[in-house]
Amino acid sequence: MNYARLLALPKALRIAGCLGALVAVYLLGGLPGTYRPANVGGEWSYFTNLLHQPLYAGVGLSLLLALGSTSNAKREWALAVVYALSIGVLDEIHQSQTSYRSSSLWDLGSDAYGAFCGVYIAHLSQTPKWLVHQALPLGILIFLGLAWNCLPSFAPETHLPFLR
Repeated sequence: MNYARLLALPKALRIAGCLGALVAVYLLGGLPGTYRPANVGGEWSYFTNLLHQPLYAGVGLSLLLALGSTSNAKREWALAVVYALSIGVLDEIHQSQTSYRSSSLWDLGSDAYGAFCGVYIAHLSQTPKWLVHQALPLGILIFLGLAWNCLPSFAPETHLPFLR
């Protein structure tokens, strides 16, 4: 699947995808933070924080699709990242008011990185055999995402300053 094929979908379906991404953020952000499997430590936190990146890749990508934008202009990349980051701030506010959840600056970084990755992969997907030809950039994106995720999982909690 490539971005051009997704862009060819009916506009109503692309808008529904954008709204669906927002609903997913709202529902997942509203889950209480009490569930943890028995006998786990930072690994569970690492896994749950890692979900931010693909979720916000979907948020950024779905905005570009809803607008019918190409994924070739840096302005559109910036728009998708700023949009996803704005949704991330709202989600952190929502989480700060949810039982056993808190806001985190690290999570916002994961959100922004996920949105960037979503639009960058959309851009890469427009070349033939892109998974093979773009294996190095994709590998770097994955490595950086996994490395970044160590911060929200294992570093000290850093709350958003305006939510203290």
